[in-house]
Amino acid sequence: MYHALLRSDPARYFQTVTTAPLYLAAVSQPARRLVTWERDGRTYLLAFTSPEGLAHCLGQEADTVLQMDYPQLVRDWPDPNWWLALNPTTPIDATLPVVAVAEAASGAVEIPMPTVRARPDVPDLRTEIGDAPDVPANELEEAMTEVLAQGNVPLLLDLLVFAEVLLPTLRPVETVDLDDPYFPWAALPLSADRPVGEPAVGVFTSPQRLADAAPGIDVPSVRVSLLALALAWPGPEYALLVNPASSTRARLPGDQVEALPEWARLAAHYHGVEPDQTVHEA
Repeated sequence: MYHALLRSDPARYFQTVTTAPLYLAAVSQPARRLVTWERDGRTYLLAFTSPEGLAHCLGQEADTVLQMDYPQLVRDWPDPNWWLALNPTTPIDATLPVVAVAEAASGAVEIPMPTVRARPDVPDLRTEIGDAPDVPANELEEAMTEVLAQGNVPLLLDLLVFAEVLLPTLRPVETVDLDDPYFPWAALPLSADRPVGEPAVGVFTSPQRLADAAPGIDVPSVRVSLLALALAWPGPEYALLVNPASSTRARLPGDQVEALPEWARLAAHYHGVEPDQTVHEA
């Protein structure tokens, strides 16, 4: 649910609610009743997607925990005037009528959602959009342009860790082995009139974006998955620059490149795909 909110995907958030176990708190004395809150004249029934979230919110207030699924919750809803409070007091909370959960999961209605802060384990990818946008050269660049316009950096990270990119080299290579200590990494800049101001390695999402960084120069390169590149990164002193001479560029500090494989694992689970770790001769 956190990753759905991080990616501004409320439908996915509520789809999780419709399939996950839900935990409700109750008290048994003096008579058994569900724990509710009163806010601004409305009664909210509290439900949590983990026992830990319930305990963190309520502490010793409840002495009974009931587990059920969403269809059962709808079927046994105590009062049609009550609303549902999901994961209250947590960063992933939401309040809405209980029947609206299924509607939001299908995308039929939009529910205002909280904005979550990126945790420290989210790679700090910084993006920049130029005044004169480049024409996307492929489907990847079309998707990148769209998510950059939305300001959705987590989705951009998803696109990149699943992508193959062009890695410039100092000379043509016959066998691509990024772990070879003599592999001919080509640090930026590739052209004297395209300075970057820091030690950096650039990757490019198309031959056109590579040509932007080295006008009139035939730069050899290899095609490699960004994940394979991250696993063999030459050192934390080198920043990772994506399409550095284009209108849709991004920068990741060198000491955070090592976080990309873990992000790829989480993103693969989120999207239900397998990240690629292959390399090819370009």
